[in-house]
Amino acid sequence: MGLIQNHTFDNCESIACKRKILVVDDDKAIRDVVLGMLLSMGCETIGAEDALEGLNIFHSHDCNIIVTDMDMPGMDGLHFAAHIKEISPSTPVVLMTGQAREHILEKVKGSYIDWILFKPFGLEELEETIQHLAIDKGYFESRPDYHESVLQNHEKILTT
Repeated sequence: MGLIQNHTFDNCESIACKRKILVVDDDKAIRDVVLGMLLSMGCETIGAEDALEGLNIFHSHDCNIIVTDMDMPGMDGLHFAAHIKEISPSTPVVLMTGQAREHILEKVKGSYIDWILFKPFGLEELEETIQHLAIDKGYFESRPDYHESVLQNHEKILTT
């Protein structure tokens, strides 16, 4: 069952503060690590162990960003993203995957994925992704040149 974890910092400087992020991954260890990284950024988080639970949580909570694994039993991350976008087309969906870059880039063409995180990834990459999406959706104002540099880094990843 999903666990809502609230965490706030008195002087949080993260752009992602006060965003509720749903993390969906059938691997509890990975889910817990990602939830922990998001908590350290000052985000409110909710975890789900599969796409069906993720959809139920999404229906009952106001989630601003979705982070989902690609390979899960029952429904994969691409199909889960399609369901999320049917409900809320503007909600960003981040796909986490350990699959080969070329394979995934081909699979996500024309899909509902807004961003890809290739495993293993660290706190800095996750934070840059969440900040980019938060800025892009107008949740926060960008620091000078920050938004552009993050976007350029992601475009490099997708074109290499």
